Amino acid sequence: MRVTILGGTGFIGTSVCKALIERGDSLTILARNPDRVGDQFKASAEIAPWSLAQGPVPGRFLEGRQGVINLAGSPVSRRWTRRVRKSIRSSRIQTTERVVSAMGQLANPPAVLVNASAVGYYGDRGEERLDEAAQPGAGFLAGVCQDWEAAASTARTSGLRVVCLRFGVVLGPGALILERMIPAFRWGLGAVLGSGEQRMPWVHLTDATGLILHALDNPSLDGPVNVVAPESVTNREFARTLAGAVDRRVRFRVPGWILRLALGQMSQVMLFSQHVTPARSLDSGYTFQFPSLKDCIEDVLSPL
Repeated sequence: MRVTILGGTGFIGTSVCKALIERGDSLTILARNPDRVGDQFKASAEIAPWSLAQGPVPGRFLEGRQGVINLAGSPVSRRWTRRVRKSIRSSRIQTTERVVSAMGQLANPPAVLVNASAVGYYGDRGEERLDEAAQPGAGFLAGVCQDWEAAASTARTSGLRVVCLRFGVVLGPGALILERMIPAFRWGLGAVLGSGEQRMPWVHLTDATGLILHALDNPSLDGPVNVVAPESVTNREFARTLAGAVDRRVRFRVPGWILRLALGQMSQVMLFSQHVTPARSLDSGYTFQFPSLKDCIEDVLSPL
């Protein structure tokens, strides 16, 4: 399969590029900074520079491909100043709009667009079980995700199948969230965040990568797909599992008001509750390699 990927230099994108090359696909990586593309890919993939500042996506990087994977987006885990909020939106929505626009002008467009989204689509929903048919929530991230998916869905007018992957927290070696948390937990300073009762959708990097390839290959998948593990956990359960993996206990709690004071609106990423289920992933026949958080954490920590 000939595939073009945007966002191929990020945490998830690097794993996807590796998997595509290993299975023998022909890969084009569109990168804002080609120097960030791993050396292991430079001999096996076409590396092409492109960013929003350069205008339209050149059609030659999309023509004749069987699939396009769009994982582009600036980091969310930082204080949401006005400038950051603008970057979060534009790096996702405008990039997607330009990819879709370019594909609409091709004589031989791809068959499928696999586009990133996030569980932020659902907003703060407490214990409500959320499959892909659930209505969107409210708030900044929910609005971004709705507009992001709407931009991707316009590719249907060009005859493409469109899959929008709603990612939970992706855990794996090199995951920023774990790199920040593991030292504190090893020192016995791990903490529950807020009430600790908020649901925290998560998925192992192996399964996030596997579901991207599953969406690329599986013609029956169309529309939104929740990229989360089958086991739903609260923040308290997550903290206890991580602490147990490093032979420690959780003794502290960081109140929600402290997180809101320190992080502003970005704190909602840690405090919102989303009981998300991978209904369409399971119904389409995907088998999770890491369905349990305990196994996931142990695997992530094993090389550290």
